[in-house]
Amino acid sequence: MSSRIAVVGGGICGSLAALTLRSRGLSPVVIDLGRKQVGGRLAGGFHADSGAQFLRSSDPGSQWASVLQQLSSVGLVAPWQGRFGMMGSRGGFLPREALGSTKGSFGAMLKSEGDDEASVRANIDFCGFLAESEHAMYVGVPSNASVCTGMCVGIDVIHDVKVTGMRRSASGAWALTVSGGGASAVESEDFAAVVIASHDASLAASAVQVAASDADVQVAGRLEELARRFQQQRQERTEPCFTWSGFFPVGFSACVPLDAAVAPSSHVISFVARDASKPGRPVTRACDGGEGELWTAVSTASFAQSILARAPSTDPGDSGRGSEAATVAAQAMSQELARLFAPYFGDELGRVPQPLAAAAKRWGAGFAKGTCELKESAVTLEPWRLAVAGDYLQVHASPIEAAAVSGLDAGERVASWMS
Repeated sequence: MSSRIAVVGGGICGSLAALTLRSRGLSPVVIDLGRKQVGGRLAGGFHADSGAQFLRSSDPGSQWASVLQQLSSVGLVAPWQGRFGMMGSRGGFLPREALGSTKGSFGAMLKSEGDDEASVRANIDFCGFLAESEHAMYVGVPSNASVCTGMCVGIDVIHDVKVTGMRRSASGAWALTVSGGGASAVESEDFAAVVIASHDASLAASAVQVAASDADVQVAGRLEELARRFQQQRQERTEPCFTWSGFFPVGFSACVPLDAAVAPSSHVISFVARDASKPGRPVTRACDGGEGELWTAVSTASFAQSILARAPSTDPGDSGRGSEAATVAAQAMSQELARLFAPYFGDELGRVPQPLAAAAKRWGAGFAKGTCELKESAVTLEPWRLAVAGDYLQVHASPIEAAAVSGLDAGERVASWMS
């Protein structure tokens, strides 16, 4: 039997699982849908940082916090510092430092009749962005897209492969059913173990079903229930979003008193950031309209759902690839950003410079709307040499943190079996 371990998914979850396995002397093989690079949500869309915006640990003493410090020491990430805070509903900007004295009055600031304090806080604090400043926030260098690529140096990575199914041989080895340009590199290989690190929980459901078919009646029933929960997670507990990237005319950022902010009063925009405020990014970039200042934004889930409800299932979800839904999203997000920025330009929409170019990308399962609420951050089935990791297993401050913690745990547990 092969000693190689298949890690399905090359986002932050799969990359950390593979890195952990390699550090234990094992031979992981990352199988990723990306055609050119790993990264998942960190890989971004049309622009490198138009996906996941930052990396942070909500627990400074956790293994994930330690990993972030190690990645910083080798230059893969760097602390992101800037003018952070919250945009008001009628203009203005409240710095994060000032929020310490106002967190108790969030409800009074934004709560509508019928809202509870927990929902208000969740709406305000995008992925833990407003957490206390001692919890360092990091970004990849030179971009977020480089983080997973850097972690996978020296690890066998097979690109452009979609895993559609799997089966176990009589010897216990795993074989994968795949499609895509890199399929031939996977089809002929058997793996000693598999780590499902895809954000698509339906793939985890099918893998657990395979294990259930090879278990006694009592155990099979428990595995089938787990598979059902995974399938339900994919169908009912994921939320989409659009990420927006646009170039404003040179000089635009000098009029805006922030580098990144949440926009809790907006039904369209959840988070916005100035790209050049992140370490290692240029002040201006070349674009279709000449030279501009790059900004990125993340939509609310409700806005994305309203756009996608009218889109055909075949829509590619990327305005750069002809997606009608993403093109509509890009236009609507540009208009909403103009409204949010208007107070900094004299409260007149007509005075807010229009983007020289703008694009949007759909992330169909950008956020987990609830989780499987498991005690473990990774599901590990040692008799079948199968592990499942992902952001949908446990609640964390952000999907990136949840995925990272899960990937680290899965890697450690699988390594303990194989050793």
